[in-house]
Amino acid sequence: MKRESIILSLLIFASFFTAIQGCSVQRKTVQRPLLLNLEELDTERNVSNSELSKSLRLLGDSHSEDSLLMVIDKNSTFAPDNHYYCSMGPYWWPDPEKPGKYINRDGLVNPNSRKYDRQKLAALAIKSFNLSKAFYLTGDTAFYNTFIKQLQVWFVDKETYMYPNFEYAQVIPGKRNNKGRSTGLIDAYDFNTVIESIRLVNSVKRIDKRTMEALQSWFSDFAEWADKGEFSEALHHANNNIGVAYDVTLVNMYLFAGNEERAKEILDDFAESRLNKQIMDDGKLPEELKRTKAFSYSIFNLNHILDMCFLARYWYPNYYQEHQERIDKAFVFLGQYVDNPKAFPYQQISSWDSCKKDYNYQIKRLNVLRGVIGDREPKDRL
Repeated sequence: MKRESIILSLLIFASFFTAIQGCSVQRKTVQRPLLLNLEELDTERNVSNSELSKSLRLLGDSHSEDSLLMVIDKNSTFAPDNHYYCSMGPYWWPDPEKPGKYINRDGLVNPNSRKYDRQKLAALAIKSFNLSKAFYLTGDTAFYNTFIKQLQVWFVDKETYMYPNFEYAQVIPGKRNNKGRSTGLIDAYDFNTVIESIRLVNSVKRIDKRTMEALQSWFSDFAEWADKGEFSEALHHANNNIGVAYDVTLVNMYLFAGNEERAKEILDDFAESRLNKQIMDDGKLPEELKRTKAFSYSIFNLNHILDMCFLARYWYPNYYQEHQERIDKAFVFLGQYVDNPKAFPYQQISSWDSCKKDYNYQIKRLNVLRGVIGDREPKDRL
């Protein structure tokens, strides 16, 4: 009897010790940038002090704690609580013939949509990147400290943080009881910049365990909500840039949060579910070419596709090369019109100069994936 009691006590102690160990285990996360071109940043870091100072001045007041962005600071919302992210569908306008109703004008932004949180989220991405870049270039802890405080007020502190969902993203006033839509998940793409900024900072100075665990928990919760919630079915079957952006965001969030299994599962299905269905054999992206900004949305989607190729290198160093033929066809198709916009047989209601700039920037990123360094000519330049 005594022997049995001793064994039972040891088992209880072992179970307790295991539980305590489990509670203290930090989720695994990638400690290096995956989307950024560090060669470019390192080149910038090695320039003269005067040039570096000029570059940092362009970051404006990013280091100032007086300009911390908070999702709860808002004057307009459709949500019952200011902790909810809230945006309005940008292309929806009041119907002049039906008071209280809204109609879609693709490509034309309703200025009233800017009253909500969309611009603030974009500013959060820019601010996060500017602070992380400034810290990476200088090592000045003032940038680091403000970066951490910005993350804490948006993602961690319960008094100010954003709920980890998009229940009220891209609302169409008067529809769905002023709840959000599946297409609102495109707004979440800015979180990829935030995550990459965290990785950049972490590559220089590890963020404290408590803050990092809170960030990982937030992004895990958001990813679970997006992956399994109300809009997941529509997004899993989205056949345009929103579907691609959704996959990239989920892979990045899950990877950051330490759920590599789910991240890789989504990635492994990406070629079949997105690439092969959205890029035709002639290089056209038909769902983007239907838009009033056909060139812009085509290159917008290719940006997302390249982002996935960069993320995929974590598991598959040659992921782009394995799918190069189809991806390159899309760039070749668009490339024939870059300097000949009048020949473009689709609508493009916004600036062609911006189209050309965006195209050339994505070619630059494409060449990174192809192993092209600097201005060295690739053997198979597009």
